[in-house]
Amino acid sequence: MRLSRIRIENFRALKSIDCPLEKMTVIIGENDVGKTSVLYALQAFYSNKKLTSKNDFFSSQTDRTIVIEIDVQDPPNREPYSAAKWEDGTVRVRRTFAFDTDPLTETISRDGATSQVSKTVAKGMFPEENFHFVPVRRSLNEQFSMNKTALLGKTVRALMKQKLAAGEYSQTESTLRNALLEAIQPVREGLEIFLKDQLGDESVAIEFANLQIDLVEGVSFDIEVDDARMPDIPLPQRGAGTQNAMILALYRFVAKAQVSDFILALEEPENSFHPRGQRELLSALQRLSSTSQVICTTHSPVFIDRVDFRSNVILRRQQDGSTVSNTLDPAKLEDVRRILGIRPSDALLQGGGNCGIIAEGPSEQTAFPWFMKCFGIDDRKLGISILPLGGNDFAKAEAYVRLLDSYKLPCGLVLDAGSDPKGDFAKLHATGSHPMLKFVHILTRGSLEDYYPLALVKEALGNITGGAVQIADDDLFPNLNGKVRLKAICKRVYDKGYRGLGDDYLKIQLSACIPEWMYDRSIQPDDELRTVFESAKDVATQVN
Repeated sequence: MRLSRIRIENFRALKSIDCPLEKMTVIIGENDVGKTSVLYALQAFYSNKKLTSKNDFFSSQTDRTIVIEIDVQDPPNREPYSAAKWEDGTVRVRRTFAFDTDPLTETISRDGATSQVSKTVAKGMFPEENFHFVPVRRSLNEQFSMNKTALLGKTVRALMKQKLAAGEYSQTESTLRNALLEAIQPVREGLEIFLKDQLGDESVAIEFANLQIDLVEGVSFDIEVDDARMPDIPLPQRGAGTQNAMILALYRFVAKAQVSDFILALEEPENSFHPRGQRELLSALQRLSSTSQVICTTHSPVFIDRVDFRSNVILRRQQDGSTVSNTLDPAKLEDVRRILGIRPSDALLQGGGNCGIIAEGPSEQTAFPWFMKCFGIDDRKLGISILPLGGNDFAKAEAYVRLLDSYKLPCGLVLDAGSDPKGDFAKLHATGSHPMLKFVHILTRGSLEDYYPLALVKEALGNITGGAVQIADDDLFPNLNGKVRLKAICKRVYDKGYRGLGDDYLKIQLSACIPEWMYDRSIQPDDELRTVFESAKDVATQVN
C-alpha cells in the first residue's frame, strides 16, 4: 500500500495544495512555500488526533477546518477499503480537522459521495507506527531509542511482530523476552557493519549498554560506539561526523530490513552531510523506497540530480496564497533524459517557480533581483527565479527551456545583444513548440554592464583596485559595449599599473555592488529593463 496523492487545505503554511506522491518523492521549492507542511500534514493524518494549536491552521484561522485527503494505491482487500475502491483500485480517504475536535474520517467514491468511518476502524486503517517523520533538527536520543516515535524502535517492533506472527514463540513472558533479544541483536550487528563500512574502521564496535527489557515499560538502552582510540563513548558525545554516519547506518539497516507499508518522511535529510555522505544517504533511501515509501524535502543538488526525474515535485506559491505542485510531464520523460549539458538542479533549484528568467551568467543572477526592487517588484514574493545559463549557447538554452517545459514551469530568456544573430532564440519563442517559454528579450545596449551608470562603475573600480590607480571617465570607454568594453577597461587598468583584473572577475565584482547601490540611492535602471521585469511579473502573477 502506498500513497499516490495528498490534498491539503488550511494547514500550517498551506492554504491549499494537491500534490502527487511517488514511491520516492523529492519535494523542492523556495523557503516558505509549504514543503515541510506537507510532511507535518502526513504526520497529522497518521496521528489522527485533535489539533489544539492555532498554529496548525493556515493564518491561525481556527474557524476554518483543515482537510487532509490522500489517495491510496494497492490498499488491503478488506473493509472499508473494499467498498470504496475506484475502478483503478485506488481508495480516497479524507480526514477533516476542526479546532480541538476529534477528526472525522471518510472514504470518497468516484462520484464524490462520502461514507463516514468509525473511530475504531479509522484508527486501524493507517496505523501511526507505519509513519515516521524525521525533522531537520534530528534528535539522536529519539531516533535511537525504543519509543513509539523512534525509527529504530519502529524497526525492531516490526521485526518482533514478524517473529511472533511466524509462530516461533508462544505468548509467555520468557519467550517474549527471547523474541525481544533476538530482534535487537541483529539490529546492533547490522548497524555495526554499516558503521564500519562508512567510517573505514574495522575497530568500530557498537554496544547497546544498560539494556533493560520490561514487558510493561518496554525496552531501553544506551548506544555506545567504541574504536581503537576511544572506547565506551556514548553516541551523543561523539562528533557530528560519527553521529551522521550512525544516522546513515540506521537508514541503511531499515532499507535492508525491508519493512513494508512503511512511510519515511524526512525534512532536508542532507543537512550536515558531506556531499559523499549525501550520495550514500540517497542510495540508502532509494533502496528503502523499493519496499516502503520515502518522501523528503531538500535543497540538495545531489538528491535532485540523482533521483528519477519523476520523483521531483516542485512547489511554488501563487498570488492567491495557494501552493501549486509541478511534476514532470510523463510524455516528455524520454525527451528530458536526452538533455545533456545541464543538471536538473541547475534549473529546478534556483527560485520560486512562478517564472524563471534564463540569463547569461551569475552577474544577472546577482543584479536582476536588485533591479526588480528598484521597480518595486519583489522577486521572492512573486516566485521569480534567475537561472544562469553560463553563456549564450543556443543548445544549452533550449535544454533549459525543455526541462522547465517538462515540469510546466514558465520562463523567459534575457540575453546580450549579438547573442541571436540568426534569430534562433526569437524563432524558439515564435514557433510555440515550448509553451512555457513566455518571452525572449535581447538587450539592445549590449551586455548587463552597459546598463550601469558610469559614475558607479568608476566608484566600483576605485574600490576594486583599492585606490591604487586613478580612474578617469575615458577609462570607462563609454563608446564601446559588451565584452569588448570590459576587456578594454581591464587593459587600461593594467596599463596604469594594477595587475590581475580579468573581465569575468570584473563582471562579478560590478554586479556585487552597483545594482544594490542603485537601489539604496534610488537610481532607476533603464526602462528597457523595466519591460523585461514587468513581463516576468505578468507571467508570475498568472494563477494556473
